[in-house]
Amino acid sequence: MSNDDDEKGLIKFIKLLAPKIPHNLILAFCPAFEMPRKGKEILEMLHKKYELYFFVLKTNYKGTDSRSDDQINVLKDFGKVEVYKKRAEAEERAIAFKKFIKANS
Repeated sequence: MSNDDDEKGLIKFIKLLAPKIPHNLILAFCPAFEMPRKGKEILEMLHKKYELYFFVLKTNYKGTDSRSDDQINVLKDFGKVEVYKKRAEAEERAIAFKKFIKANS
């Protein structure tokens, strides 16, 4: 589930999470911060309950869309950010993501 796919469903899911039980939670998150999107609200809710870590793909695989520095800087207000700048096949991106998870667990 992603805020890009089902923003209301993601908010409901976050509200139901019990912070008393340790969770390792991985979410796909599109940094959509312009109103009426609720990207910052979602991050604020998560930040109250969890330490946040962001593995950001700077550009999509096709190279047709990218995250702006402003979007990435908003994420830095909520947690640790690593930006993956290379345009690579899925397997290579997955290896980098796995290293990120291991380094931060």
